[in-house]
Amino acid sequence: EVCHTVSSLTGKETETLLRATLPALRARLDEALLTAIAGALVNQLGIDSFHIELVHHGREHSFRDVDVSRTVGWFSNEFPLLLDVGSARNLRQMVETVKEQVRGIPNHGIGYGVLRYLNRDSTLLALPRPNLRLNNQGDLSDGERLTLFQVLRATFMAELGVHEQLINITVLLNNGCLTLQWMYDRRVYEEEDVRNLAANVITQIRSLIALTTKASKTHV
Repeated sequence: EVCHTVSSLTGKETETLLRATLPALRARLDEALLTAIAGALVNQLGIDSFHIELVHHGREHSFRDVDVSRTVGWFSNEFPLLLDVGSARNLRQMVETVKEQVRGIPNHGIGYGVLRYLNRDSTLLALPRPNLRLNNQGDLSDGERLTLFQVLRATFMAELGVHEQLINITVLLNNGCLTLQWMYDRRVYEEEDVRNLAANVITQIRSLIALTTKASKTHV
């Protein structure tokens, strides 16, 4: 049974995150989100190493020399990541640890799908799917309110992931607010546990914002 919960930043917090925090940390949004998820897992469950599946847009990184202007469909690049933040002693160190591991993935992980599904690599085919899935859908609103189609598309794509991943996190920029849609199987997870984890992730993101805000005030 698929259940939903939503957590989000305010518009002002989102603007600060995108325009100030990420540049100050020299980090991308997905790296900040992974840091927040890692911090929440450490705080709530004491877990400092975990598998997560990342979903990136295949067009963005892998087809610069290929003309896809007449192609109809949705490109995506999905690959697992083992994230270990056990060596981090504070939030800033955790960001750097996450950045190092994410940026160490060759070609943004495109080779994983090629090996697993095109070459039918038996070792990769035998690997279990991670229990967490992070799918950054980006800004679907284009400065206007989300249409019903856009909401349904994001929801449908996320629900597909729940059948294989037990917790699916879809990230949207909805009317200027960073929104995380959590979908999970209630037969496996308690609603309160998932809601607490979702709230904890938002708390971690706000801690990242506060970290860079304090640093900028110190240098004024």
